[in-house]
Amino acid sequence: MDAHGSSAMASSLRQAAFWVGLRQEVTTAVASRRSIKITLSPNFADPSFAPAADEVWTHRIMMHCAKVAQFCFGNRSRSMDEYRNLVKYDEGWLRARPATFLPLAYSDSDTNRGEVFPHILYLSHAVGSFAPFSIERAWLTSGLQVVGVVHSILAQTLLMCYDPTPSTMENSRKGAQVERDKLIQQQVLLLCGTALSNESTIPALITASLGIATFGDRFDDEYERQALLGVLVKTEADHGWPTGQIQRNLTSTWGRKYAQYNT
Repeated sequence: MDAHGSSAMASSLRQAAFWVGLRQEVTTAVASRRSIKITLSPNFADPSFAPAADEVWTHRIMMHCAKVAQFCFGNRSRSMDEYRNLVKYDEGWLRARPATFLPLAYSDSDTNRGEVFPHILYLSHAVGSFAPFSIERAWLTSGLQVVGVVHSILAQTLLMCYDPTPSTMENSRKGAQVERDKLIQQQVLLLCGTALSNESTIPALITASLGIATFGDRFDDEYERQALLGVLVKTEADHGWPTGQIQRNLTSTWGRKYAQYNT
């Protein structure tokens, strides 16, 4: 391999390592409610909506999710201008995303069968050209589009939760909060349904558990609470991602009748 080829390979490896690190950093920052600690403006990132390969679209929404997390948990005030720009980008990504990021099949949960989460099947396949060797495939194999979708849902839900738009009247504030909580609950159910319907994409289930940890205290329906706890138990049992503290926090918030999960 000549010097140019070696340099290109090293650059590709660094970029692949960055995207792995970014996904991990988003998980840690949201879980800890702290600021993002890596750069959000690498010179190889493409934030545009120009046609590109699916991995680029996944990277775009992962970077957007990181910026949303920084907006929510960073050490500076949340300005309306920044919030509007984040919402605008979110809407732009959703409009411009390729058809491969749309579900192949969707069905609502069947409450008669005790279901809580919708069924949402996405294109799921390994992308051989996604990264050199296997450095990033360990995180994003067999579900590139799903990884992008769950980061999109997480970003949308964070923006709902941390909307700085002021309400001028007390009744208006209360009504807006009730409506916001309903929307957030729907997003979390969507996040979990996406992860469970595409189980081969392990990062999706971890992101779903992250959503439960962040927004689970807003649920008051017993069946939904039990289902959310089931997702946490499954994530730890199947993939070794620790959820015990999340379970303890939620069961403490919800009350003693959920103590069987509080282990």
